[in-house]
Formats: sequence, C-alpha cells, structure tokens
Amino acid sequence: MYIKKGILGRVQFPKENRFVKNVTSILSVKIFLYIASTVTSIYLTRILGAEGKGELAIVTSVYGVVLQFGCLGIHSAHTYYISKDRRVVKKCEGDNIVLTGLILLLVFFLLPFFGTHSTILNLNGFLLVIALLLGPLNLFIMLQENLFIAIGCVKQHNVIEVLNNVLYFCPLFLLSFFIKITVETVSVCILVSTIIIV
Repeated sequence: MYIKKGILGRVQFPKENRFVKNVTSILSVKIFLYIASTVTSIYLTRILGAEGKGELAIVTSVYGVVLQFGCLGIHSAHTYYISKDRRVVKKCEGDNIVLTGLILLLVFFLLPFFGTHSTILNLNGFLLVIALLLGPLNLFIMLQENLFIAIGCVKQHNVIEVLNNVLYFCPLFLLSFFIKITVETVSVCILVSTIIIV
C-alpha cells in the first residue's frame, strides 16, 4: 500500500482504498438510517395511533410513486454519461432541474382533479397538497444524490441522505412537548425539512 501527497499536502489514498472507504461509509449510513427509521416509526405509531400512521403511510406512498415513476431512468443515464465524460455534470444538473420542474407542473395540473376526487387517495386536501409537493422535491434530492455518487462525492451524498431521513424528526420531537402531534404536523415537518435540503 502506498500513500502519496496531493496538492495542498492532503493525503490521497489509492483508488482501491477509496472504494472500500466509500462502500463502508455508505453501508454505515444505511445501517444508521434503518435503525433511525425503526425508532421513528415506533415513535410515530405511538403518537399518531394506527389510523394516523395509516394516513401518513398514504402520504409517503403518494410521493414514493412520484419518485418511482418520475425519475424516468434519468439517474442511471446520468451515471453512465458522467462515467464517460465528467464535463457533462452541469448538463445533468440542468436535467434534474428541468425534470423536477416538469413533474411539479404536472402536480399542479393534477391538483384540481384529486381535489374533486379526494376519495381516490382518501386524504384531506391539505395532506394531498403536501403529498403531491413532496414528490417532485424528493425526486430532485434523489437525482442530486445520484450525481454526488457519480462524481465520487460520497460524503455529500451521505449527508443529504441522513438529513433527508432524520431532519424532520428533531422539530417534531420538540413540538410533541407543546402541541398534540397530528398527521398534518408530521407532514408539514417533512415538507419543511425537504425544502431546507433542496
């Protein structure tokens, strides 16, 4: 194993060691997030009850569907093109913004439909708007995280991943001492933390 000095005197490791370090970093973050989501889920079930947790599951499912179908495989294409030529990163960021904007426009056009047919998703209007807004915002975060992985910025990816999954819980926990926590409160906390991350 060799270590060579880089510009500004920082130690740079061989690619093999950086790969192992990156994989270990991502794996440890994933384990932390599984533990954190288990604790969060138990806490929210206790506070919201079964019915409230079910409503929150619908909200998260709505934006999960937007994530699954909204990315259109762009994240995989970006990884491929960046591996061929790193100069296309700016174009890929532009693609992320345009795709998110298009999905956001689609959401605004669909709001009146879901507003008049609210029984389809069984959500009140407020939760419906939050669920539909969370979709494009989380899509943008997911696409940006993928760009960080493609250009080798694993630390930035991990920070966004942790913030995206944990940031909403801190104010929610503090608010639980002062007000009764409802599905709307949880959804607003998720939306605000998502906007902060974007």
